[in-house]
Amino acid sequence: VNHRPLNVPAPCDGFTTLDFLSHILPHTDREKWISIIEANELIDDDGRPYRADEIVRAGQRCLHVLPATVEPEVARDIEVLHEDEAIVAILKPAPLPVHPGGRFHRNTLAWIMGQVYHPEKPRPIHRLDANTTGIVLYARTRHFAALLQRQFLEGGVEKIYLAHVQGHPETDLFECRAPISPEPGRAGTRSIDEDEGQDAHTLFRVLERRADGTSLLEAQPLTGRTNQIRIHLAQLNHPIIGDATYSAGGHAASVQTLPLGAAPLELHAWKLSIIHPVSREPMTLEAPKPAWA
Repeated sequence: VNHRPLNVPAPCDGFTTLDFLSHILPHTDREKWISIIEANELIDDDGRPYRADEIVRAGQRCLHVLPATVEPEVARDIEVLHEDEAIVAILKPAPLPVHPGGRFHRNTLAWIMGQVYHPEKPRPIHRLDANTTGIVLYARTRHFAALLQRQFLEGGVEKIYLAHVQGHPETDLFECRAPISPEPGRAGTRSIDEDEGQDAHTLFRVLERRADGTSLLEAQPLTGRTNQIRIHLAQLNHPIIGDATYSAGGHAASVQTLPLGAAPLELHAWKLSIIHPVSREPMTLEAPKPAWA
């Protein structure tokens, strides 16, 4: 049996269990969640089943009980960049999903962290795509998770990525504000949606124009939409090298997680600036640059 952890984010504080599940995983209908809850397949860390009308709090954790499956192989060589009493910053390899989902339950960063830090239950504060390398921040307690999630929710966190892209942008500084669809399409992909899309804003800076017709960019997302940097660069006709999902013009492929050993997606979560939840001082975490940068 696998246990899929589901963490309550700050916006769901005070929701019922059913409303929280419907909010974070809207593509599973409420009737399905009700049947899961009634079958006692949603439990806490002590094995107690949740009720559908139970109130949950930010940072709380539920476990979805799932049957054991054979999962695709992933990169499991994680590195601790920073660790203190409140947070752990991890250098995530790729391909490695952060959260359980689809075919992945144990072969995820969440599972690995749970094993390494047992009996602690570190909580991921944000996510990276399975194919993206770089910094992932964990909180060591529910209290610190709630404080950090609030920073992300209120836009108080600065994220800087490195991206190796096709083509040479005309200017050194540019941006994209194309709205991104709130609902995923096939294989969980998103797209530009000018009519009903959510606001999305990314700043870009050219670091290097290379002789092979590619460029190294710094990307700073000011909003946090799924696949935002990848979609915006594809929309600008500068798709990321190795992105099998979003090609020039934003057309989506049918697969999301790359197989182990495939050419990498050349997108890297390089720097993350937060207010430390204990010291209340600004703190910038920085990951080593990948070989392609």
